[in-house]
Amino acid sequence: MNEKTEKIIKIMKEAAKIISAHDRAFISDSEISSKDGAANYVTVYDVQVQNYLIAEYSKLFPKAVFLGEEDSAKSDKNISDSEELFIIDPIDGTTNFIHNVRHSAISVAYAEDGKTEIGCVLNPYTGEIFYAENGNGAYLISGENVHKINVSNRNLKDALVVFGTTPYDRGAANDTFDIVKKLYLECRDVRRLGSAALDLCYIACGRFDFFFETMLSPWDFAAGALIVSEAGGVISDNFGNKLPLTSSSYVAAGNKNTYSDVMKMNILQ
Repeated sequence: MNEKTEKIIKIMKEAAKIISAHDRAFISDSEISSKDGAANYVTVYDVQVQNYLIAEYSKLFPKAVFLGEEDSAKSDKNISDSEELFIIDPIDGTTNFIHNVRHSAISVAYAEDGKTEIGCVLNPYTGEIFYAENGNGAYLISGENVHKINVSNRNLKDALVVFGTTPYDRGAANDTFDIVKKLYLECRDVRRLGSAALDLCYIACGRFDFFFETMLSPWDFAAGALIVSEAGGVISDNFGNKLPLTSSSYVAAGNKNTYSDVMKMNILQ
């Protein structure tokens, strides 16, 4: 682990304490507000975590620009011209967090000159930290142990498929569930867990074999995309194109075998 990665993770671990300090059976209505789109919620804790991350990373990377899910990440600096960029999702899986499902994550990607160099995803409930460095592989920190991780080699017929429902755009429901049905009939089983960042990390360590969602924001997939790639997986849009760094996209990811099987079915277009 290089020094930058170590510092990024250390700050993420401190930010996770904001989530765990408010771990209770429910989040009150006064702590929740809605954003544009259906079922698009933000809690006061999303904002607190993001503000903390931005404040601490700004101390270490004073020239950095921030792109995050909440409004507090907006900057006067030009993202397209930035040499150092952080892409942050303070709580990926906010609906899970509101309902105390205990399956959410902090996701942080660090890019230099338009290329993602570090991706980190932390699950505050399990303590698992997934991270990758460009060209140096992908890893899972679990307790005191650090393991190099790799995608599985399963084919579609033996695959466990996970998907997202693009809940902020209910117009995508028919396409999404048509694809899910087709995959379900060809694979071992399907899952919907509610955190794209963790879904991608679970692809990277072989727990899942294929993931898709019709539209995700960059903070949902930026860190996970690097982790999947460094774990030997494939990640792209639905046409096989490279994902953008700072704009939304369809996302498809998996090990090479299952990804190839799905793309040959031509069901994502």
